[in-house]
Amino acid sequence: MDCVFDFKDSDSWLIDIQNFFEKHNVLVDSFEFEDKIKEVIKQYVIKRFTHIVYYHGTATDNISSYLQNGILPSSVQNRIEYARQLLSRQEFPQITDELFNQKKNEYLQDTRYILLNEGKIYFVLDADILTEEGSTYYLCYGGEHLASFVNSLGGTYMYELRKKLKPVIFKCKVPINLLEKDDAISTLVDDIIAFYQCEDFFVSSSAPYIMSKIEPECILGYEYIESIQCD
Repeated sequence: MDCVFDFKDSDSWLIDIQNFFEKHNVLVDSFEFEDKIKEVIKQYVIKRFTHIVYYHGTATDNISSYLQNGILPSSVQNRIEYARQLLSRQEFPQITDELFNQKKNEYLQDTRYILLNEGKIYFVLDADILTEEGSTYYLCYGGEHLASFVNSLGGTYMYELRKKLKPVIFKCKVPINLLEKDDAISTLVDDIIAFYQCEDFFVSSSAPYIMSKIEPECILGYEYIESIQCD
């Protein structure tokens, strides 16, 4: 049976954490937590929960594909094919196959940039982070590769892209065994401690990732973002 940790629903885990701190004589008003205490909390999270609630932002013209197929890892080839689908020959005859393929080949030359995010799905712990100024790229343009490639075509195609896509945030339960634990769980532990210590707490903007698809049953819900200021 799934046991899901939802940071936003602090009532569901705060008492457990408080009891944990008391059991281990942790002074919650101290800002000097030893590494071994953090490690114990990390192990508590890993052993107690099977999933963690995270949020994934993107933009799409076809929400049903996500609900049927899940959220797929980043693929430059897929993003370029999606660009061709959105900017079809029928609607944009000036984007000839010759021009499109030329720009595609040029784009694929930058292998270092491509490999940086290839095969990954990024998440944040708080959906509000995705709508903050400077962080709306994924919601406005569907991700870096889709936007960068369309931008390379020139013209006003970025504007056309923006018109065709709807910003959406998915709420997911991410299996802990798929997370890059050292970064993701350590950041979560830091956020738990910070939340406990500080009333004016802000969730870390760190974006953990997995290198596997999110199955449809792990999508807990989604929300279209109707009003957003694009960077």
